[in-house]
Amino acid sequence: MVIGADGIRSTVVKQIFTQTASAIHSKENIFYGIIDNIDQQTSINPTKTAKNTLTQCFNHREFLSYRVDNTGQLMWAATYPSVTPPSVSDDAEWTETNSQRDLNQLLTRFPQSHPVHQCAAGTDKQRLFHFGLYYRQYRSDGWHRNRICLLGDSCHATLSYVGQGANMAIEDATSLAMFKKI
Repeated sequence: MVIGADGIRSTVVKQIFTQTASAIHSKENIFYGIIDNIDQQTSINPTKTAKNTLTQCFNHREFLSYRVDNTGQLMWAATYPSVTPPSVSDDAEWTETNSQRDLNQLLTRFPQSHPVHQCAAGTDKQRLFHFGLYYRQYRSDGWHRNRICLLGDSCHATLSYVGQGANMAIEDATSLAMFKKI
């Protein structure tokens, strides 16, 4: 059995469903950053970086931040509307080619007191990603053919910043494991 869990730009899906539509840009892009050693960052409001704290703001666009684990990393993300995604190569979902102009434009959407300014300033450029948000239309013709099965974003990609992709991949894996027991 072949399990295609190779993401939204899946090569496996194209092998079993030759008429697969391209992923759809949601008309939103995202800056996604990881700050290492957050406890040593004195410029970021400690109420935003405390352990077991999730910060979400929806008043200017979506902003999200949370500690990744006990290693002192803080993940943050901010979305903005755009009719086109940032330029990336055809085989990449993420780009490390960060446009300072795009980041500056994003920051103008938020008041100076907003935590996105502190997070952007505290993020090493190598840990800052900029990419378009994509999803895939629901497949009504199934997720498998013969002994090839799709899992996760390869068959039902959702917008990455809501965390549903990971949840659905776990559910897919559980369903597949239960099926394999039969």
